[in-house]
Amino acid sequence: MTEGSPTAPAAPRAAAPATPPLELIDRKMWWLIILFFGTALFSFGEFNNYVERNFVPAPPTMNYNLETGASTTLDLTVVTGDMKRLTCASDKDLDGVHCAFVADKHKLWPRTPDAPIDNNFKEVLQPYRTLFNNQLVLVSGVWATPEVAMRVHTESPDVVPVKREARFTALCKVKILGKLDEVGIRWEPSQQWYTEKNVVTARVESCTIDH
Repeated sequence: MTEGSPTAPAAPRAAAPATPPLELIDRKMWWLIILFFGTALFSFGEFNNYVERNFVPAPPTMNYNLETGASTTLDLTVVTGDMKRLTCASDKDLDGVHCAFVADKHKLWPRTPDAPIDNNFKEVLQPYRTLFNNQLVLVSGVWATPEVAMRVHTESPDVVPVKREARFTALCKVKILGKLDEVGIRWEPSQQWYTEKNVVTARVESCTIDH
């Protein structure tokens, strides 16, 4: 280049590529954090209590009138095999109903000559537990009501093993007959007898099945 000649302009410098912002936590990590805290929140006791109080409907309540002579509804939880499994023993007769065994637990209640051979235990007391508060009651006639008898027909305990039978609730309108001061109870034919005191007894008037 000769002296006095104009200086040639410098070539434009290429712009440096933009540097992406630094991500300390990527998207996948955010999702893991959200999942972790969500799980912790749902497992937190106070949160669970809040949900139960405000969003979970309360279970239905049952008001039993267990005074002698009263009519009330009992929610009896059973499987069809209970028809032949549940047994009690007592010498007391209450308005024509009684346990299957007499008090010594070795003899069946004597059958009257005019009694039907098979009446689905209509006059036989059997032990049950109520669903709402696990109340022990002795009730006769559950299996003789049409809806429950049909359930036994469709899921016969002679065909379906007990472990495969579906548990259901029989809502039974009953008349309270009184109490047995002392009664032998057995939940299985192979089970040992044990004694309960002051047990309410009742006769079924009607039953429906709560599905």
